[in-house]
Amino acid sequence: ERAVRFFEDLAPEVRSLPDFQTLQGILHVNRGTPDDAVGPFSAAFELEPSIDNLMTLIEVYHRLGNTDAIAALLRREGIDALPGSAIARVDLAHFLLSFRGNADPLELGYKAVIEGLAQADVVRKFLGLILRAGMESGPSQTGDLDSVVATGTWIRLTSDRDESYESLVGEEADRPWGANADPTNPFVAKSLGLKVGDSFEHVAASGLRDTWTVKEVKPRWLQALHYLGNDFGRRFPDADGFFSIPIAEGDIEPVLEQVRRHSEAETRRADLYLANGLPIALAAGRTPGGAIAFADYLSSIGKDLRVCYGTKDELSEALTLIGHNRRSGAVLDAATAWFAAGLGVFPILEERLGPLAIPRSEFGRIQELVAHLGSVHDGETMTLTYQDGQYVQHVVTPEVQALRLEEAQSRLAAIEEACTVEAVVIPDELPDFGDQLLEVPFRNAFIPAVVARRDRLLLNEDLVMRQWADQAFGTKGVWLQAVLLSALQAETMDWGDYCEALVQLAARQHGHVFTSTQVLLSVFEEDMSTELVKLEAVCNYVGTPNADNVSLIESVAEFINAIWSDASITDVRVETATNLVLRALLVRDGAEMDAERTQELAKKLEDVPGRYFANWLSQVGDTTRSQDDVGGGS
Repeated sequence: ERAVRFFEDLAPEVRSLPDFQTLQGILHVNRGTPDDAVGPFSAAFELEPSIDNLMTLIEVYHRLGNTDAIAALLRREGIDALPGSAIARVDLAHFLLSFRGNADPLELGYKAVIEGLAQADVVRKFLGLILRAGMESGPSQTGDLDSVVATGTWIRLTSDRDESYESLVGEEADRPWGANADPTNPFVAKSLGLKVGDSFEHVAASGLRDTWTVKEVKPRWLQALHYLGNDFGRRFPDADGFFSIPIAEGDIEPVLEQVRRHSEAETRRADLYLANGLPIALAAGRTPGGAIAFADYLSSIGKDLRVCYGTKDELSEALTLIGHNRRSGAVLDAATAWFAAGLGVFPILEERLGPLAIPRSEFGRIQELVAHLGSVHDGETMTLTYQDGQYVQHVVTPEVQALRLEEAQSRLAAIEEACTVEAVVIPDELPDFGDQLLEVPFRNAFIPAVVARRDRLLLNEDLVMRQWADQAFGTKGVWLQAVLLSALQAETMDWGDYCEALVQLAARQHGHVFTSTQVLLSVFEEDMSTELVKLEAVCNYVGTPNADNVSLIESVAEFINAIWSDASITDVRVETATNLVLRALLVRDGAEMDAERTQELAKKLEDVPGRYFANWLSQVGDTTRSQDDVGGGS
């Protein structure tokens, strides 16, 4: 709020200065109104033409999706000669590669890396630029790499006496990747215009006559790529994002070691959330996809999202909050909006909570994720991870990649249609804890809580984030299943749709998912898969530690008795369902049986399912004893 007033109170002649125009544009971007930033950024660039000012304007057009305006700026003459920082110059090179402007992106990137050789970000973006050019454009962009010797190339010559000569032709100075050679030098001049394999004779001042052959010619930016790619880890030992692995022929152990290290780093990141209790948005940090991709990763390694404790009192309190909200509205974070779009429940959320909103900063994260999926190189891709002592290979076909992108684009469109994308203005006065949170790295994660404040609910699938939001900003929060249950109770959601939503939440491991006899029966009846995968997903949340034992055992007994009422002892489908729910209720980690629950359940089962249960206990007991024997137990 203070920042907004600052610019409102500035004298016009001060506000019109280039620096203040730029700062005003940044304010509009940060508060989520990029349209308002176009005018100030344009004025700053016209008043003070520089690559940095050009890039702020291009980037705001990029955020707005205005590709025509970007293309027009890149067609302007002389933009590559403008003054500016190395990082802005290499960023401009990336846009030129995408939009085909008037300047050569590879030469511009080369100039940038010379200026910013000590900056890891500049070198990394330069390496990415050259790799992009090769993957996306092929020879049309990178040119004929078997070109002739000329100014701007790196050459390697050998003589008939096995001597070797390497240099950069026509460079302004020596570089780490090669010494400069003046093209007017008589020796170098004889090589100009020759191709690989061509030869020339050179007579030294001593009268010694040699034949020199061109062995290698490549553009100077390609030589820089090869040198800096190999040297990046030593030049910037603390930087990430790019590394090379030297491999001896047939020995892939160095690659596997890097895979292990990367996977272990991901495990440590997961522990920030799982063991140390950080909100998922903070644990995810600046990784591509943010909390959305991080949630997928947690699911892939079999870990639950920490959505709620799973107690009845907790659920009852959430239902009360939804009732007291009186449809005043709700603010969503990026991940929760993404999940809601996948469930297709936006109309139900709006009916129960009122108008839905998402801060511009969170919506931008979703746009970045979709853009990232769209930028993946065409063709089959493969990733290798290390989990539980094994290497796991994941191959993604072009067809699967296309489906992923289509699904992501569909979710983005659904979010944009259902939610108002709101500008962000942080109040001047906040509680001390709130002020502290807004000083930490990744503070944008708290923006939805700040935007909601006391007027609206925060809809968020992260238990810890909702707790911090309440303590720091006085913002009350609920989660998706609580709202869906509220809609079910208000008869604005169909029972079948409610159960299907629970299946999807359970399959994506949104712990805890509240179940009941009716939920289990409905899922069982609708699950046509041989392995009852939908029922299995829901059963993962039967028998959790926070459950009330009396009502839980009653519910499971009712479910088992109901499915056995018309079934025979050899009904495979009923046996599968019974096995799933019994294991969820009774078998703890490591196959240890819960004796108290076992005794209570046995009392409530009818004759036929009771006989099956007795046989089941015998089989499970044998398995447990066998596992103990293997492990050296008694």
